Amino acid sequence: MRILKLFTLLCILFLYTAQSLAQQNVDTVYRIDSRPPQQIFILNGGFHPWGTNADLAEHIQDYSLGTNQPAEGSAFVATTSNEEQAIEWGVMMSSSSEERFYVYNIRPTANFYSVVLSLQSFYARTGDRRYLELLNTYEEQKEYAAFNGISVTQIRRVDVYEYDPNRGDYGRTSSILNPLYQEVQTTANGNPFSQLPQLPREIVTPATYCAMNMTHSHHYSASLAASTKTRKFIKELSQCNASLSIMAFLYTSFF
Repeated sequence: MRILKLFTLLCILFLYTAQSLAQQNVDTVYRIDSRPPQQIFILNGGFHPWGTNADLAEHIQDYSLGTNQPAEGSAFVATTSNEEQAIEWGVMMSSSSEERFYVYNIRPTANFYSVVLSLQSFYARTGDRRYLELLNTYEEQKEYAAFNGISVTQIRRVDVYEYDPNRGDYGRTSSILNPLYQEVQTTANGNPFSQLPQLPREIVTPATYCAMNMTHSHHYSASLAASTKTRKFIKELSQCNASLSIMAFLYTSFF
């Protein structure tokens, strides 16, 4: 057992090193938002965090978002290095109301931290497998968390997406440049976020998701919803559902 744990730690350290090298040159990230550029491309605009809570694990799971208490609110603003992921989030959040959404193109700086790299680092430092569960659930989002927010001078442009009833889908209708943008050569931080968070709270994995009633869940967010729509998550979810069906059949057949 100790050998297996040591092997797992060595694998994480290897991946951590590889990820660190691969992510040093991330010079563009994206953020989906419902707010138009008229509210973002202004002096003292940009994207501001909910508060000062630097617990990255709570931010990832959205436990520190939407609070009225600054000390409890997340000190991070979420972005992703995958533009398609941002667009998918926008479609998912807006499709029920068919409202337009905005995908902001952002120049990251040293306060942008890779969530994947950070979770790998947390596990390597603590050996707590709950960080691996978080990594498995959220890694496909490719999130870069901006500590203390994003200045308006870092936002290059915004792409506007609107629903087309004729096609029954969303499409980009325009792009708007930010007049306050400052062109500087910067990249996201190549190191993980250093502050170790508290141990993760309840983690929604494929197994727990298929067994819980989401309509009665106290915590349901766009980030969580996005994590449940990845191919890997759906595959594992299908396996879990199949197992539960077999268990139910056996129970009704033999008890």
